[in-house]
Amino acid sequence: MTRDQEDIVLWEKLKKGDHKSLEILFLRYYDHLLALANSYLNNDDAEEVISDVFFQLWFKKEQINIRVSLKVYLYKATRNRCLNIIKHNKKKDEKIRSISEYNLHQDNDQPDQLLIYEQTKKQLEVFIEELPLQCKTVFRLSRYDDLSHKEISEILDISVHTVNTQMYRALKYLKSKLPLVNHALDL
Repeated sequence: MTRDQEDIVLWEKLKKGDHKSLEILFLRYYDHLLALANSYLNNDDAEEVISDVFFQLWFKKEQINIRVSLKVYLYKATRNRCLNIIKHNKKKDEKIRSISEYNLHQDNDQPDQLLIYEQTKKQLEVFIEELPLQCKTVFRLSRYDDLSHKEISEILDISVHTVNTQMYRALKYLKSKLPLVNHALDL
């Protein structure tokens, strides 16, 4: 039996809830995936990426549709997760720089604006929780994980059109709930 065939058998067992199959796959691919992740990120982040990839493999096993091979899936998932972290860190750095520049130009006599912002952010989370499950999942993958609509469609095994529709519904709902702060929260 080839390694790809063994992987198929292990994948089928894993999908049925077999923890041992997950452990075997983790041990089989960990070093290779870690080397790949280390080529993008520092070692701590790389290890976290590998843990996340296998965490997602286990908890989303019913939703994952492997089209080529498990090995290819794991490599692509690792690479994409690394690229998302890099993109997220870049956006975070830009936001920090923007906030720092903003703070330089502002007087310190506006603490109530920060309070309003925090309250609005909390209220937004409440409204996000009210969204239907698929709509909420698509929204969070897009806005929190910075995934493209195509990436979301592949992860959830739905069409890009469905992702677009779910994002439209989420944004429309959230904007209707927060009419005064649409622009402030960058929806």
